[in-house]
Amino acid sequence: MRRLALYIDGFNFYHAVNDLRQPHLKWVAIYAVAREIAYSDEKVVVVRYFSAFATWKPGPYARHKAYVTALQASGVECVMAHFKDRHYELPGLRAEVDCA
Repeated sequence: MRRLALYIDGFNFYHAVNDLRQPHLKWVAIYAVAREIAYSDEKVVVVRYFSAFATWKPGPYARHKAYVTALQASGVECVMAHFKDRHYELPGLRAEVDCA
């Protein structure tokens, strides 16, 4: 039996789904999707979701935490990173860049 591993870039996944303007798709059960797309001779061995929390946005942060909790409960391994500082100083140019 072949093994299937699914790796999800949470940032790109979120924005692709958000562009569809179908909010319910933001709560997709990724592990279930992996099982559905697997061929009959494939076994899902790992599903990993990579993302970071936008802690400076209270509403989205709370929803994202809830989604990650649901993913973990379904067997998805969540690898959470963090955003760099939101303000940058560029060499020779005094400017702030808002990453939000």
